[in-house]
Amino acid sequence: MNEDISHCFRLLKESDRDRYLSILFAPQCHREGLASLFAFNVEMNRISETVREPMIGEIRLHWWRDAIEADKTGEGNPVLSALLSTIHKYELPKAALLRYCDARVFDFYDDQMPDVTSLEGYCGETASALFELACRILDRNASSQTADASGHGGVADVVCRLLRSLPLIKSHGKQYFPKTMVEPTADDYLVSKTTQKPVEPQEKMLSAAIGLAEKHYREFYHHYRTLDAAVKPAFLPLAIIPEALKKIEKKGALAFKECVTPSPLRHYLLITKAALSGRMPKL
Repeated sequence: MNEDISHCFRLLKESDRDRYLSILFAPQCHREGLASLFAFNVEMNRISETVREPMIGEIRLHWWRDAIEADKTGEGNPVLSALLSTIHKYELPKAALLRYCDARVFDFYDDQMPDVTSLEGYCGETASALFELACRILDRNASSQTADASGHGGVADVVCRLLRSLPLIKSHGKQYFPKTMVEPTADDYLVSKTTQKPVEPQEKMLSAAIGLAEKHYREFYHHYRTLDAAVKPAFLPLAIIPEALKKIEKKGALAFKECVTPSPLRHYLLITKAALSGRMPKL
């Protein structure tokens, strides 16, 4: 294992243990490719988490975009070097990675996602694209079978991650959830008259977001069952979703003040069980 790949594994072990664990259940011959792809995602997350000036964020993001598009192997970045090697080895479509970079521009601004369709589109260009590329690494001929699982799984993944980190999102002024999830509707007023208790915006948003994640996880679960065993390791990080959503729902309004962080041991057990059984947990 060269130093670039070693760096990718260390990065994942420190910053994304769910994907790090999933790699360990993949065939050894494909682990390096998966590590470089997921380490790239960690680097993108770091930019959005640490940069406060949108222009600086866009500059860093465009550096990655230009480097991938132009094959800038001499840039001295171990993750970039490993990723470009993976792109060449597995003939990954650069267009998917470039669209990923374009979608992540949204992270740097305080604009509110206009509607649920836009949120699903953002998830599709980011998390869903990662799942699809990971599947291609595991089986080059699997893309026609994995699109639905990747699409729904990506939405469930992103929405669950957002719900788990609501206090951080709020502190950074980000608004990934659209107004339609917050603004009261006629049904809310009807419930209010019936129960004599107004429907709070936070309560409404939390319920709608959990419902969205559950809807897409159920669709993912349906498609996952028909997948070849070869590509299933790509989706192992999703094994934590059903339990995480239950904890978020139980926490209620406190989820806006306290991040929902299941124990690393519990994550390990859920992912390991899914890997060994070949089945994802039900909602």
